[in-house]
Amino acid sequence: MSESRIPKVSVLMPSLNVVDYIEECITSVQNQTLEDIEIICIDARSTDGTLEILREHAQQDKRISIIDSPVKSYGYQMNIGLEASTGEYISVVETDDYILPDMLEILYSTAEGNEVDFVKCDHMVFMGEGENRKFYYRSIHKSPYYYNKVFKPLDTMPFFFRNYNMCYTWDGLYKRSFLIDNNVRHNESPGASYQDTGFRFQIYAYAERAYFIDEPLYMLRRDNPNSSEKSKGKIFAISNEYDFVLQKLNETPEAKRLLLGGYCYKRYTSSLWNIKRVANEHKLICLQRFSEDFAELESSGDLNMSLFTRAQKTAIRTLIDNPLLFYAETLFIKQLKDENIALRKKLKRQRKINSDIKKSSIYKAGRIATLVPKKAEAGVAQIQNTRRIKAGDSRKIIVSLTSYPQRIGKVHQVINSILKQTMRPDKIILWLAESQFPHKWRDLPKKLLLKLGPRFSIRWCNDIGPHKKYFYVMQHYPEDIIITIDDDVIYDEKTIERLYTTHLIFPESVCARRCRKVKRTRSGAFAPYDTWDVSSIEQQPSSSLIATGVGGVLYPPHCLDHRAFSESDINALCLYGDDLWLKAMEHLNGTKTVLTDARIALNFVAGSQGSALYHENQIGARNDTYMKNIIEWFEKSEINIPSGE
Repeated sequence: MSESRIPKVSVLMPSLNVVDYIEECITSVQNQTLEDIEIICIDARSTDGTLEILREHAQQDKRISIIDSPVKSYGYQMNIGLEASTGEYISVVETDDYILPDMLEILYSTAEGNEVDFVKCDHMVFMGEGENRKFYYRSIHKSPYYYNKVFKPLDTMPFFFRNYNMCYTWDGLYKRSFLIDNNVRHNESPGASYQDTGFRFQIYAYAERAYFIDEPLYMLRRDNPNSSEKSKGKIFAISNEYDFVLQKLNETPEAKRLLLGGYCYKRYTSSLWNIKRVANEHKLICLQRFSEDFAELESSGDLNMSLFTRAQKTAIRTLIDNPLLFYAETLFIKQLKDENIALRKKLKRQRKINSDIKKSSIYKAGRIATLVPKKAEAGVAQIQNTRRIKAGDSRKIIVSLTSYPQRIGKVHQVINSILKQTMRPDKIILWLAESQFPHKWRDLPKKLLLKLGPRFSIRWCNDIGPHKKYFYVMQHYPEDIIITIDDDVIYDEKTIERLYTTHLIFPESVCARRCRKVKRTRSGAFAPYDTWDVSSIEQQPSSSLIATGVGGVLYPPHCLDHRAFSESDINALCLYGDDLWLKAMEHLNGTKTVLTDARIALNFVAGSQGSALYHENQIGARNDTYMKNIIEWFEKSEINIPSGE
């Protein structure tokens, strides 16, 4: 990039003591597919090594410049960065986050192609590092109406503000001339708290053309202990920011007329959120300021409640007249009610689980056969109201699955069926091969990404076919209960409950909702796989049963031989024959398989069977080849071949 040339994008990167995160962040900006950029790092005199890392990168990349900020203020840093910028567009990347390689290219081409004042994208929230990093999808707006089209924010204010999720600076690209001509600036309040709010209101007040992209291009960190999100001490920062917004709105009467309803609505919901998050000892003083803010709006004639519900209007009146009563009615009593409802639901669920266990045929069979009657009864009796798993048992229940591009579009239906289980798992992990999804999150459908949350996560791994669903999870969580499922079945709501109930009776066995019975010829050799019958109810664990993953399979800890996790053997012997490989590893470990007491009808995801493995494995007799490979491997390793029962 020549000295005189105007770069396409100026990337502003405000920093203060982010040494643990700055390397990943600045590298993600340097590696953008849009290379015609300038990178302006505005550091507020970091003392932890951040500045030294920035200087190292600046020596290697002439696009990087560093500005010293004498003021520790996010708003001040942003404003001096804007003044120093020369690009056509402005982007912001906060220095504990990172961006996908083509984020700037996509935003720039969209902005140029649609001649907009600004363009914004969805983002992913993440926590943790390395393989333990978890991601959650976050949309700009709840409605798809605003995506992938040009719109004027002021034309749709009421609906827009009621459904708008985020108010960040960093999720967009802004035409520099638009910001300069309209004097759009950040509030230069101390620290880094809510200055995005004032910026957001200004760009919506002045923009004629805006555009939203429904792709998550920005990766937002939410586990930085020094983040403003974690700062509960700045209890008045949000009030001060909304005072700044009102000051800006007063400069533009027409914009104020259109935005005032949204301003009051957002000020109320944001202040309510702020009270909930601050420490208990600060709640009353925060509440008093909250009350004074709205009393002042009312006295000045600026309290516009056009977007408020009837209940919210009543709450505002109470807030102004009697803040303590507002707290009792709106926050304290509601919290108690919510906790009571949650407890009642948990108790009801546990009573039903206990009842189902005692009614199950497998439980009765265990008692009649006197194989494990005392153990079974103890397992049932130990299930407590407060927990799903036996008292004193800290093991988690983790549901694991994998998928591939041809099916990924409908996997959200499978995840949804697991999220609705009568017995909810602690974790649901979807393992995806990076080689099959080269753009990672961008290659995944929004309906799937929206399922991400505390219970459901997506992990990236090597491609070892269907083995991905057990291979990694069992090594990451060796002491927990693993349930594998397939990506083409909508599971009935009792799937986990049935598997776990059976596990209580037979804790050492693999528990499956669907099995085949191994068949042999008269000579003792294994019969072709397609002649192995789907088994009916069997009351006891058996070595001749092979679990088929399609129905859901529960694996207790340490039920497989350690050789199960040899990636080279898997690839060489049975890359797409996970059921057979798992059966072989169970045999080596002396683990039997038991069928649950449920006869199930499989509810396949519509249109998913065109690429099903059984076309090759069973109909195409590939399983017989895999079986031959495993037998030869047994013989070569001098391992006894299972004789059946």
